[in-house]
Amino acid sequence: MQGYGPETYGTASAEDYDDFYTDREDEVAATAAALCELAGPGPVLEIGVGTGMVAEAIASRGFDVVGVDSSPAMLAVARKKSAGKPALCTADATVDRIQGSYSLIYCVFNTFFMLGDRAAQIVFLRNAYDALEPKGRLVIETFVPTAERLGNWRGRVVVADMTATTVTLVASRNDSERQLLENQKIMIRDGRVELAPSQFHYHTAEQMDKMSGSAGLTLESRWGGWSREEPAAGSTKMIAVYTR
Repeated sequence: MQGYGPETYGTASAEDYDDFYTDREDEVAATAAALCELAGPGPVLEIGVGTGMVAEAIASRGFDVVGVDSSPAMLAVARKKSAGKPALCTADATVDRIQGSYSLIYCVFNTFFMLGDRAAQIVFLRNAYDALEPKGRLVIETFVPTAERLGNWRGRVVVADMTATTVTLVASRNDSERQLLENQKIMIRDGRVELAPSQFHYHTAEQMDKMSGSAGLTLESRWGGWSREEPAAGSTKMIAVYTR
């Protein structure tokens, strides 16, 4: 997507992110609970912390949590809510070496696919390996890129939300050869049109394992949801747990 960069999504989405995802409370709780079971003694690091939903839930359970994001706008929203926990810092994990050592690093809500192209994602995986304590875990949650799902996103515009005074549309296009999905959220309100673009460099589970293996990581388990259910034909998400 021309003009799209590491900070684009956060800059465009930060102000409305929590309002748009108000239905995620149960999902956040389930995500945090599962991650806490994997965390060991801590500390814990979230990559792409955004407005801090999951990191706050984990910190509330007594863990030392650090959240990094490449978007100052997202972190500004998170800081208004965090009261210092989790600790927050601006960094691009596909460029900057990760500071500190962690028993758990996690990347959820499709953030891994949003880190950049395959080369950038591999840099992140190597950085994560270096920042993990021995036998530490890296957890990555993404959508399952099935042909049916990606086909539904090819040149499609859908109504995501609508009230008497506002409407939110999402325009999508998928490039299957490049494994690149691009979305543009179009918000019409108060006589204004606002855009919030996003793009996802997606991979199959097998491709993810190969990339992670090249960074020195080993697959421990894969789930189809945060209840640790086995992946099934109808699974919409895949959660991979890798170890150092």
